Amino acid sequence: MKDWTLDLSKHGYNRIFKDYQKATIDFLIESTPDPYLSREVHEHLLGQGIQISRASVIIYLDFLVEKGICDYEGTTGKGGHFRLYKITEEWEELKTKIFVELFEGAADALGYDLKGITEGV
Repeated sequence: MKDWTLDLSKHGYNRIFKDYQKATIDFLIESTPDPYLSREVHEHLLGQGIQISRASVIIYLDFLVEKGICDYEGTTGKGGHFRLYKITEEWEELKTKIFVELFEGAADALGYDLKGITEGV
């Protein structure tokens, strides 16, 4: 499974997110509680001038599902089966979750024992 990465050569949210990733999260948070098809998310990104393939959007939405940040409901329609994606986290909760995972990953890489430090965060 893909994981969060930290690129210290970038600035701001771009240290963690590519433009389309942050725009996807923003769109889903702003659109809560409405669920969206990957096609609708993709069209929104294109409308913002972000050139990205629909496949990349689907892969990222599935990553967010694996991380527990998004949920989906399956539906059928013309053309087969589809997923309707919906964000399950508020922005503040999401930032905390990402920070804790990055912090724990860095601690693990450097051999630090964090037992009890990040529990309940």
